[in-house]
Amino acid sequence: MINIYFFRFNILIIVALLFACSTGFAQQSIEKPSYYFGNKGETISKEEFAQKAMSFGYDYKYKEMDTAFVGRLILKREKGTLTKEQLVEVRKYLKKLTGKNINTNSTIVINYFVAPKDGDKTCADSYVNDSDYAKRLQQLDLTEQFFIAEKRYQLEKKNVYQESADFLKHYLFENARTCGNYMILRPDGSFYSKYGEYEQDKIISLIDVTWDINK
Repeated sequence: MINIYFFRFNILIIVALLFACSTGFAQQSIEKPSYYFGNKGETISKEEFAQKAMSFGYDYKYKEMDTAFVGRLILKREKGTLTKEQLVEVRKYLKKLTGKNINTNSTIVINYFVAPKDGDKTCADSYVNDSDYAKRLQQLDLTEQFFIAEKRYQLEKKNVYQESADFLKHYLFENARTCGNYMILRPDGSFYSKYGEYEQDKIISLIDVTWDINK
């Protein structure tokens, strides 16, 4: 009889310990600190993270790590306007890089590629080799397209120009991601950029639409 009571007592102790441990782990998880980072890796406040996560162009990731909850913003789209001076610099650089004269009334489409890293895939070939898309874009009036790779990315394609000083990367594609990026740049300096994998047909549909940079 004593052994039975002793066995039951041990079971109660074990159950109590398991409950205490599980409660402790749950409490520890709840009390983990939260950290928030912008799309460039900078630390930001919870309020700024929430505001940008709901604004145009941003996506986000929020997950639990071993010691904390971490939120990261990802900039996928961007709209804005270059100054007249900036627009002149970009056109001048493109002419120097490609040897082509650019009509000042033309809309410029820049497809920009960065070297893959950390096991990321590259999608450059699929964009560069899409002849059907290229023909349809050429049919648009006053539209000129360029395929350009960053300085350290040698694509070795006859229709891809490689930067020698990463001017465009620092000037226009600071937020560029692997698997392709593009910018549509209009004669008035307004632009629409997409960072990361994209559908080329979307470029054609965006060229003649109105962009409200405030929305």
